[in-house]
Amino acid sequence: RLAVLAERQLTLNGWLEPLAVGRAAAAAALRDRQLGYADLRLLPRARDKGVRPLLNLGASHALPAPSGAGHALSLDAVNAKLRPAFHVLKYETLRGGAQAGSSVFNPRELHARLRAFLAANARRPDAPAGTATAILP
Repeated sequence: RLAVLAERQLTLNGWLEPLAVGRAAAAAALRDRQLGYADLRLLPRARDKGVRPLLNLGASHALPAPSGAGHALSLDAVNAKLRPAFHVLKYETLRGGAQAGSSVFNPRELHARLRAFLAANARRPDAPAGTATAILP
């Protein structure tokens, strides 16, 4: 029952497209992709509110060769493919942070920026009392 609900929800959201082809056609489609693919795990939500999709972008994959073909298809992890772009963006942020806007690269940085934002906005006359201290420690 949960698998049917999950498939319906993911299809309606546009996150899932059924693949109605054979193994050889699927391998050919993956061979043309730049980023490969990720493993999808579905985590149920409370009170039958559907599922939360979790993608493992850090795992590399090896597909067996189709019958009659020579070599197996090896795909790098999506994160490994995107790592150079991440490092360029991080370098540019450190070099000239104003151009990156509100970019954050880890949870600690997000917490620090959110805390500063709340503290700055709590000083405004129209802000509710204790806004910054009530939300974040």
